[in-house]
Amino acid sequence: MDPSDVSTVDAGYDEHDLAYPIDYREKAEAAFPLEAMATDTVTEAIALKREKGIADLVQNPANYGAGNKVVLSGSSRFSDPTSDPTGVVRVGKEAVRQKIGQKPNTLVIGAQTMSVLEYHPQLVDKIKYVQKGIVDTAILAEIFGVPNVVVGGAVFQNEILGAFGDVWQDNMVLAYVAPRPAGGGIRYVNKPSFGYTMRKPAYPQVDTYLGEGGKVEYVRNTDFFRSYITWAEAGYLIFDTNA
Repeated sequence: MDPSDVSTVDAGYDEHDLAYPIDYREKAEAAFPLEAMATDTVTEAIALKREKGIADLVQNPANYGAGNKVVLSGSSRFSDPTSDPTGVVRVGKEAVRQKIGQKPNTLVIGAQTMSVLEYHPQLVDKIKYVQKGIVDTAILAEIFGVPNVVVGGAVFQNEILGAFGDVWQDNMVLAYVAPRPAGGGIRYVNKPSFGYTMRKPAYPQVDTYLGEGGKVEYVRNTDFFRSYITWAEAGYLIFDTNA
């Protein structure tokens, strides 16, 4: 066999820092270790930022070709009890298979979408005699034929509006994500995969530094990452599922 002709793109990562201040007087009087709380706070916040960036990337219809997305409307939206979620997912799976030769192995469902799928008549009817009456991710994996089904339930606060909103909207993302080789290690370059997050080795890292004349200790988390859609044809976006 001749080795495949693999094209390359430049990839890098951005630095992300977040610090939490601890006043020396609060530290002396606290009933629990403030450093541990601060570490959890900055670590979770940067992880949420990473997830929000990925969600914005993969939920943007402009990042998909015409044959790898569908925008639902009217009675096709899953909030309509006469809609056909199974059929919509089936079309998306076949669209990916036709493009890359692999069926999607991952399905990310926004929390708003999951709230209507849990009680959708079509899905409940498939399980009413053998399962509980609420549809969960394990049941959806069987019905849709996608082994890895997850629900995006994270929320974030809009800094301008001050309001909370869902990171994952009323959308679904079907994708083929190349599995790691047996025993771990780097995924093979000739395996199609919808996307990757590039991350600097040995990060994230947490350190501390002093400020305000030594009266405030800052617990800082530093991470380097950037997310990419590397093969848009390995993904399929089901957009605007709810009325």
